[in-house]
Amino acid sequence: MLATSSVPTIQVPASHTLSAIFNDRSDSGADLYAQAKRFAGIAYYEHTDKGSSNSIWHHVDEVKERVKAEYAGRLGITDERLMRLKALAVMHEVLELKDAHKNLIYTPDDLRKAGFDEEFVLDCAAMCVRPGHLYLDEIHLLAQRPNAVLVKKCDVDINSSPRTIDPRAMTDKLRDKKAVLYPATSAFLGAIINGEIRAPYMSVKEYAMGNRYLPDQVRNQAVLDRHSSDGVQYARPRSMWPVVVQIVQFGKSMSAFTGKPILAI
Repeated sequence: MLATSSVPTIQVPASHTLSAIFNDRSDSGADLYAQAKRFAGIAYYEHTDKGSSNSIWHHVDEVKERVKAEYAGRLGITDERLMRLKALAVMHEVLELKDAHKNLIYTPDDLRKAGFDEEFVLDCAAMCVRPGHLYLDEIHLLAQRPNAVLVKKCDVDINSSPRTIDPRAMTDKLRDKKAVLYPATSAFLGAIINGEIRAPYMSVKEYAMGNRYLPDQVRNQAVLDRHSSDGVQYARPRSMWPVVVQIVQFGKSMSAFTGKPILAI
């Protein structure tokens, strides 16, 4: 969802100018979060959200606020874990940034060299689709990293919501994402968060095709096939998926009855 701007006068929110970031001491106690904001402040400089002229910070801040609203005070989310989730939200686009020649600017090793701990680096890497890899295969791998699941769920929910996109930026791949991949991924990750399924027992494609509650538009096998492969290895035979789907539907019914989804990760 990123593009490098060719215009050096992007309107960056006042709180995210380089001077504001490096003079901010409000989070000095939350070392990882403060470190993430400083690194991202440099990384996102003059980058825009794809399909608009807005600074990438507009999207990043939206994801961070959604993370805070969804998980603050929730069962299993300590203050320390919430801080890590917010830091991951701030950094979640860094490893997808490209230069004017479409080359990736940062690698996981760059984050390690900057002092980020290994678990955080792996979460950041999981949030990104690696060049040459299919979207749903990458989501399946991400689903095995609990913190990445929580942040990615907020990210895809925001990405799938209606918003104005420059028609010149709307490609077939982006249409697939908006109509099918993002809603399917959101439902899949939501089922993991609510304890209805556990990765890596099911792929996104298998979950979407077996979930009759999803709109037909989302259960589009042609699109799901186009963005996944048979190369991902699952922990259980694929023939088990109809049984798991039934468990998923039971879990949804229980969640609707109690009104309190269970956080299982």
